[in-house]
Amino acid sequence: MAVGFFSRRLVFYFVCMAQQMGLLKITGTIGGVCFYCLDGVYYARAKSSLTGQRVKRDPAFAKTMQHADLLGRAAKIASERYRRTVPKAERSRGKYRELVGVVLRELREEATEAQRKIPQENHEQHEWTRRFSSHRLTRIVSS
Repeated sequence: MAVGFFSRRLVFYFVCMAQQMGLLKITGTIGGVCFYCLDGVYYARAKSSLTGQRVKRDPAFAKTMQHADLLGRAAKIASERYRRTVPKAERSRGKYRELVGVVLRELREEATEAQRKIPQENHEQHEWTRRFSSHRLTRIVSS
């Protein structure tokens, strides 16, 4: 399955993405063409009709915004914990991202638990204040 995904992605880039040629490489948007750099290679593509405002307001993107909100909460919690537990000399982007992933999984587990409990609790609101497993945090800090 992974091979199919990557092969489709490669075909997409080879078929649809125009590489910039010549000495002058640009980034930005001119008219209806968007110029950008990806992994050191400069490409051009048609400008998207999708805007940030549409993503935030259109009901079709409600799930996207829910996931973005959850990721924002996870990043905020992880940031506080990361600053408190990891010494400055040992900090790295990889450790922080791993911690965000752990917190995100915990929040998702909590959300599914809350959804299961709603019929039993007569729709009482669920608190997001559950403490996270210290063994997961210790594993990230020590690596």
